[in-house]
Amino acid sequence: MSIGSKIVDVMRACRLIGKDAVNPTLGYKYTSATALFAKINSEFTERNLFTQCVLKLVDLREIGNEKHAVVSATITITDDDTGEQVTFTGTGSGQDAGDKAVMKGAA
Repeated sequence: MSIGSKIVDVMRACRLIGKDAVNPTLGYKYTSATALFAKINSEFTERNLFTQCVLKLVDLREIGNEKHAVVSATITITDDDTGEQVTFTGTGSGQDAGDKAVMKGAA
């Protein structure tokens, strides 16, 4: 089975992940990050797929009294059965008055 077919299988298995948490203030239900990552990890490992993420800080500057960060993320998915790989790259940005601008850009 090709890496593309395996990724499509993961997408099918993860198309609906139940809501397992409740916002205590507003009362709405949502899918927690823990449930999301657990489901995706389970589906990836079942198919012998693994990921590697490399983050690169592209720019960090002060805007007023806040820091603004631009972060590039390169994610590689590898099929451990065949060595076949696919790579995705994306860019994000975040702004924060404290020390969280880079984390927000990477999220």
